Amino acid sequence: MKVKTPKNSPIAVLYTAAKEIIDGTRAVFEKQGKDARELRIPILMHGTDLRVTIESGPQIAARNAIENAQMQASGKPVEPTVDMSAVINEAKALIAQYASEANDRIHNATPPDPADQRLHERCMGTLKGLFEVERLL
Repeated sequence: MKVKTPKNSPIAVLYTAAKEIIDGTRAVFEKQGKDARELRIPILMHGTDLRVTIESGPQIAARNAIENAQMQASGKPVEPTVDMSAVINEAKALIAQYASEANDRIHNATPPDPADQRLHERCMGTLKGLFEVERLL
């Protein structure tokens, strides 16, 4: 299904605003010598239940092309995307379990195995990172 977006529709206005935000952000990044190819900008609408996330870059262009091809081939909307929160929660649970097992071995072994200590630290660092990723979603 293909629909032409009217010129002054909310989608057209949103596209113009998103493009300006991306172009401005890229200009700032590039001025500072930073890589600005892949951008993900979450915009929180404080005091509401709304959040708009703008994503731009080669990976997003590829994803858009794939989804467009899938829609054209099937004539149906693309299958629902993965529930990121559920996947992150499962990853956190598995890593926490692995960290707990390593921690148990550390406290029950004499002397403790340094490999278990390193594993425990890696798991805890990864968990911390996943909580940060989840916060950004």
